[in-house]
Amino acid sequence: MQALSKLRGKLKELGRDLKKMAQEDNEAKKAAERAKREREQFLVANKEMVGSPRPDTAKKSTPASTREVTPAPPNHFYKAMISQFLRAAKKSKSLDKMYNKMIESFNSAKTFFACKDIEKPEDLLLIFAEFNALFDQAVFDMQQRMKRRKRDQRRAEQ
Repeated sequence: MQALSKLRGKLKELGRDLKKMAQEDNEAKKAAERAKREREQFLVANKEMVGSPRPDTAKKSTPASTREVTPAPPNHFYKAMISQFLRAAKKSKSLDKMYNKMIESFNSAKTFFACKDIEKPEDLLLIFAEFNALFDQAVFDMQQRMKRRKRDQRRAEQ
C-alpha cells in the first residue's frame, strides 16, 4: 500500500512537472510569435511608400499582444501632412529641395513611429514640431520669393 501511495505521489509530481514544462513551452512559443509579428509590422511600416494606404491584410493587435506604447497617428494624418507638403511644393518650383527634405524627415519619422518601444510622447511632439517648423519655413521662403519676383517685375517695367 505504501509503495502504491508513493507511486501515486511520484506520478502527481511528474504530472505537475509536465504541465509546467508545457506551460513554459507555450509561453515561449507565444513570445516568439509576438516578436515575429512585431518584426513584420516594423518591416511593413518601413516598406510602405509615403502616403500609401495601409494594407487591409495588416494584422490587428490582439489583447494578448497589446502593450503600453504610444500609437502612431492614423493613416489619414499622414495623408493630410503629405498633401500639405505637395501643395507647398506645387506653388513654387524652387521649393523642390525643401519638399524633398520634408519627405525625407517624414520617412524617418515614420520609421521612428514603427518602433514599438516609444516611451516618451515628447519625442513625437518634437518630431511634429520639426515638421511644423519645416513647413512654416517653406511657406515663408515661398512668400519671400514671390515678393522678390513682383519687385523685380516692377523694376523691369520702369
